Amino acid sequence: MQKQLIFWARGLGAALTVALLAAFVCVACLGEPQQPAVTVASAAASLRLETIALTATGADGAATGVVTSTNALVGELAWLYLDYTASISDTTDITLSYTSPLGGQVFAKTDSVTDAMWYPMASPVTNAAAAITDGHVPFVLSGKLQIDVGQSTSGTVGSLLVAYWR
Repeated sequence: MQKQLIFWARGLGAALTVALLAAFVCVACLGEPQQPAVTVASAAASLRLETIALTATGADGAATGVVTSTNALVGELAWLYLDYTASISDTTDITLSYTSPLGGQVFAKTDSVTDAMWYPMASPVTNAAAAITDGHVPFVLSGKLQIDVGQSTSGTVGSLLVAYWR
């Protein structure tokens, strides 16, 4: 809800800025009708949800699997929710990574059995690649995601819900 209010406020702020700018231009040109210089089509982002079924094969406690999202996700990562099956192994490891065109790990959880929601964030850096301490930014999604399942129960592991702003 807080994220929705922030994006709504950003959209409202952009709309007010454009309206004030247009009013200023019209007042400055008294008597000459002016067309707005900037048109805001939509400043609001919508929250999208992708559900990915997780499966693994092999011996219980050692089963592995790799799943790739069906759809390319484009936007900013909002949250992840892991929904495990009731008979999941308590050694289950989950790793979420980018696939092409981006690369790198987004999230990892080891020895996990409890359904939970996470809000992974990226660590920003300066233009000289130095870490910015105490700073966090959303992960940018631009393509498909890969989920690696390790040390799990064979068969259906559960599902991963990926929420992102677009």
